[in-house]
Amino acid sequence: MLLEKHDQTLLAKIWDQHVIAHLSEDTDLLHVDRHLLHDLGGSRGLIDLKSRNLPVHNPELTFATPDHAISTQKQRAGTIKTGHFH
Repeated sequence: MLLEKHDQTLLAKIWDQHVIAHLSEDTDLLHVDRHLLHDLGGSRGLIDLKSRNLPVHNPELTFATPDHAISTQKQRAGTIKTGHFH
């Protein structure tokens, strides 16, 4: 059953706007108009492209985000004690 546009979720609306072709009942080919990279693994795709001598299509649409996770291991800040600045 097809949903009316106003009954669709935000994901469904965005998905529908980016479908290039319906390849099968459960597979769509999507146009990706942004490259969102996470700092811990996002570079893997760029490294793969470089190793294959392929350019990044529209590099101006590539964005990376830093990881905001903080290590919980002891001595994570080296020799600087928390709250002390030298």
